[in-house]
Amino acid sequence: MMRGFAAWKFDLLDRMSTDRRLSATDFRVAYRLLSYMNAETGACFPKQEAIADDVGVTDRTIRLSLVNLRACGWLRIEERQLPNGRGRSNFYLFENGTTGNGVPVNGATTGNSPRDFRKRDSSAPPIYEHVNGNTKGGKRAAPERGTRLPENFSPDLSVALAEGMTVTEAQRSALNFLDYWKSKPGAAGRKLDWSAAWRIWARKDAAEANRRQRPPHIAEQALDEARQAFQQQQGGLFNDGDDESADDSAGYLPPGVRH
Repeated sequence: MMRGFAAWKFDLLDRMSTDRRLSATDFRVAYRLLSYMNAETGACFPKQEAIADDVGVTDRTIRLSLVNLRACGWLRIEERQLPNGRGRSNFYLFENGTTGNGVPVNGATTGNSPRDFRKRDSSAPPIYEHVNGNTKGGKRAAPERGTRLPENFSPDLSVALAEGMTVTEAQRSALNFLDYWKSKPGAAGRKLDWSAAWRIWARKDAAEANRRQRPPHIAEQALDEARQAFQQQQGGLFNDGDDESADDSAGYLPPGVRH
């Protein structure tokens, strides 16, 4: 029985591979569906999330491929009742396909929306229902990433000390870090790795402290010396000695330094 099933599956996939209406993703989805099929009973009802994980695409892409496989005559999709009244799910049956009557979903309309094949497992809480429960404004809500600063988080002061801070500077930097992120609202106050966030903070704080404490640039020193020399020269012009006449007591000021 298994050998006959393997031969049937190979023949089916071989014919599907020559159907130019099918995309590479459509073919991969069909292949994964067949891998879930029971060789003896033909039962095939995997969850769309499982197929999406296998193929590495989104749930929506899976639904589009299911529409296309059905439109091209390779797949029949029926609903089945789950045991104990837990809702309904899709049941997949492969057929022989058509020779060109079906229309791919990325061309003209097939008359079948991808919504037709969304999961209908009523056993799931409403917030997880695949049709409308996890959407907002027609779009899937993006999951929040990271966490708020944990209450017991303690910055590692050795990180700041290794950057050249003193103990006092490291403690002050750590307190500023905690206060800043505790007061940050919403998603802006969430981080994936708070230890890494502290290391970045400490490096920036240390760099800023070093910038403030660095000696003046040689150009700044030269400008300061020139300013002092000019002030000394200007002061000397007003103290030439007692032999100056009363009429010339103000002295002569060169151009550029007149008041």
